[in-house]
Amino acid sequence: MVSIIGKKPQFLLIKHYIEDRINSGILAIGDLVPSENQLAERFTVSRMTARRALKELADEGSLSRSPGLGSFVAKPPMQPSVIISDVIAAAQASNGYQCKVINVYNSQANDALAQQMHIASDRYIFKGVFLHFDRNKPVQYQEILVNSALVPAFIKQNFHKITANAYLKWILPATSTDYNISAAVANEDQRNYLELSEEDKACLKVIKRHWLDGVLVSTSVALHAGQQYQLVADGSDAKK
Repeated sequence: MVSIIGKKPQFLLIKHYIEDRINSGILAIGDLVPSENQLAERFTVSRMTARRALKELADEGSLSRSPGLGSFVAKPPMQPSVIISDVIAAAQASNGYQCKVINVYNSQANDALAQQMHIASDRYIFKGVFLHFDRNKPVQYQEILVNSALVPAFIKQNFHKITANAYLKWILPATSTDYNISAAVANEDQRNYLELSEEDKACLKVIKRHWLDGVLVSTSVALHAGQQYQLVADGSDAKK
């Protein structure tokens, strides 16, 4: 049996144990993973705790679950490759970067966000609003929501010297990050900040979520002027 000692939630220890066996090749695609009963006995936890670990792995696509048969290592889904240039990094490289802090303040988390951040629904979080410049031209409007329980000093930082994303990466490196990229229409305030005309209000929206062991650390929503980007796909390997 494995004795559980430490501050990590028990289901995360089980989850990481299975992930490590998959990543190391001990468990291959199609292999049956230990059952709820086996995991509960090995880690001296309840079946409910073991079930939560297996469910999270299945929800993330690492496992496939078959009623009556068990959980199996899933084949990783094919992921399209999309490259979005980092306008802030480019501006910093050219020594043209500047940041305008529009506001940083306490905000109320909604129920869904509170659950993802593992905080009480009545606890405040931090919200930061920033405008990023390259050689005096605004290139990104950003709103970021930050878990105040994990990053309590966020609101005290000088974001003229370090970006919110860079600070979070430095203070609390993510165990996983996900992105959602879509088209969006800037509202009047966002359009004014980005100096867009009524005709050029189409934007590229990039949502970035920063996770630490299954707990949401931050959600960043960044808007870029649409004319600055184009999506290029290579279809040379497509089946005819």
